[in-house]
Amino acid sequence: SVFGQCYISPQLTLTSIGVVPPIAILAVIYGRFLRQITKRAQTALASSTEVAEERLGSIRTVRAFGQEEKEMERYGKSIDHVLKLAYKEVYARSMFFGATGLSGNIVVLAVLWNGGVLMQDSQITVGQLTSFLIYAAYSGFSIGGLSTFFTELMKGMGASSRLWQLCDRQPAIPIS
Repeated sequence: SVFGQCYISPQLTLTSIGVVPPIAILAVIYGRFLRQITKRAQTALASSTEVAEERLGSIRTVRAFGQEEKEMERYGKSIDHVLKLAYKEVYARSMFFGATGLSGNIVVLAVLWNGGVLMQDSQITVGQLTSFLIYAAYSGFSIGGLSTFFTELMKGMGASSRLWQLCDRQPAIPIS
């Protein structure tokens, strides 16, 4: 659809493509941030699970010393930490999608304004501007899908990096 846009009006195409570099830079920075948050959340969740497994495995000892409340509080703090990291991730996601949506709207407004100027100068017709906007909408939906894919990819990479660290780890005690 970019070729169709360029065929209709190269000037409007440059206007609409001008937003791509800032969004790409934002996506790279956001991807790194999301990967870090996801890694920390996975580590915190693993720690919470470890706490729960340890305490449930030794429930007789915990009960014998009357430490049920203390252990519940310890696990609650651990889960609260996981929840805070999840909130941080959701906040980062919402900011990213809000920024991409805003930039898309700015592009549409810039194209409409620039297209109006070109129509006023009789360089394009109303039909050509409409065609250009339809092409731009198709391109925008595709880029929106890519940003969602990129978000999920970074989240998966953050979660899997911890798994690969564990797989690549050399045991401290020799096997043989």
